[in-house]
Amino acid sequence: MNVRAKWEDLPAYYGEYTGSAIRSSVYQNGYTLKIDENGKITGEYDSSFDSKASINGKVSSYNRQTQIITWQSDEDNSIHYFMFDENSGVLLVDYELKSTISTIFTAFVMGGEEGDVSAFRILAANYNSAHSRLLVISDGTMLVLDDKIHSDVMLENAFGETITFADFDNFMKEKRTEAGTYTFTLIVKPNGGGEAILARGVKIVKTWVTSSGSGSLGGDGEDYDDDEPTTTLKTEEIWYDLDAVYGIYTAGGETVKLDGMG
Repeated sequence: MNVRAKWEDLPAYYGEYTGSAIRSSVYQNGYTLKIDENGKITGEYDSSFDSKASINGKVSSYNRQTQIITWQSDEDNSIHYFMFDENSGVLLVDYELKSTISTIFTAFVMGGEEGDVSAFRILAANYNSAHSRLLVISDGTMLVLDDKIHSDVMLENAFGETITFADFDNFMKEKRTEAGTYTFTLIVKPNGGGEAILARGVKIVKTWVTSSGSGSLGGDGEDYDDDEPTTTLKTEEIWYDLDAVYGIYTAGGETVKLDGMG
C-alpha cells in the first residue's frame, strides 16, 4: 500500500492574535482573534455599539497586494473584510467590518501580548476626515495611509533629522500658555531610507481672544450680572501636505531651511 502526503503551506494569516480597540486613542485592550489552518475565524472586535462584538466566520480569499482578507459570516453568510500585513503580522478590523479603515477599528498583532498596541495618532485636525494614522506596535512604528498598512517605517522632520513617535506625540500634547505659532513636520519613510511615503506638517496657532462681557437686568431695572470682559487663549490646529521643496539648501555660503509649509 502506498501512502502519499501532500504538504501545503499554512496561510500567512493563520495564528492567534491579541489586539486593542482604537478610537481617538488606544481605547481598550484585551481583544483576541484566532484564524485556524482552514480559515475558521473566532474572536471579538469593537463594533462601536458593542465594544466586544463576536466574530465567527471563515476566510473566503486573501489578496496579498491589497492586504485584504475577505471572509463570510457563519451567522448570516454576509461578506466582510479584514486588512492584514504579512510583514508585521498586524491585522486591522474596521468597526463596520469594511475593507477600508474608518474612525473606529481594532488593531491585532499575531502572537502578540496585551498592550502591544501602545500608541496612536491621527495626522489631521478632524478625526472623522483622517486619511493617515500612526500606530506604535511592539516598539515599532507603522503608518496606515489611504487604507494600506506601511509597516516598519522611520520618521524624520523636514530637515532630515531623525525623530520618534514620542517627539510628535509630546508636541501635540504640550500645554502652551503663550500666544504664538508652533510647528512640527513629519516625514514617513521606509525603515532604512527611500522615498517619502507621507510628508505632513502641523501648525498650532495660539491667540488671545477677549470677550466683550455681558449684563442682565432684573425686574426692577437694576443691572445684576455685569460680567467683565474675559481673555482666553484660543487654539487652532492646521495641517498641511508639505510642498516639494522642504529641506536644507546651501548656496553662496548661505544656508536656508524650508519646512514645506509656505
